[in-house]
Amino acid sequence: MTRATHPIRPAHTTLPSGGPDACAELVRLARREAVPGMEPRAYLRRLGHAGAGIRPGLPGLYDLARAGDNRLPGGGFRPPLDDGTRGQARHLLGIAACVERFGARPTWWVSVHIRRDRPTSPDGRLTDIGIAFASRLLGGELAIADAPAWLEASLCAEPAPPPAPPPAPGLDVEDENPFARHVARRD
Repeated sequence: MTRATHPIRPAHTTLPSGGPDACAELVRLARREAVPGMEPRAYLRRLGHAGAGIRPGLPGLYDLARAGDNRLPGGGFRPPLDDGTRGQARHLLGIAACVERFGARPTWWVSVHIRRDRPTSPDGRLTDIGIAFASRLLGGELAIADAPAWLEASLCAEPAPPPAPPPAPGLDVEDENPFARHVARRD
């Protein structure tokens, strides 16, 4: 089943390849949803709904069963977490939402035994990171204010360095100082 892009929340950040940078959008979402004084459970519910279409209450169980809605499609994840699909943000937020509802062990078991995410696969690694993220928030080891930075450090690929500017016309590429040629010729 193909997941449609959410019409209201398109990914705005793009990768050098031209595709959306879902990891950067995930971090931006985590920053936007981090309201001072919010409880971790409420924060995880908000992230799950905004980023993966996991609704609160009973409808959320249906959403979890169908793997949510791909509201942050794209790439931008570290190579061990990137399987070439556009649903890594949805996967991570769905796992975190599941941990909030059912706990870490049942979530891992369903991911591995029912959804068939091999632990060494990109989805299996995302499952482990999603479980760690939610568990640390719920256990008080990770403050909500620090969650966006934790997600970025754990998930996002390093940005590509900007391309070098082209050399100025008429200058030798190896010549860093245009006046050096003139000084060298006087001797």
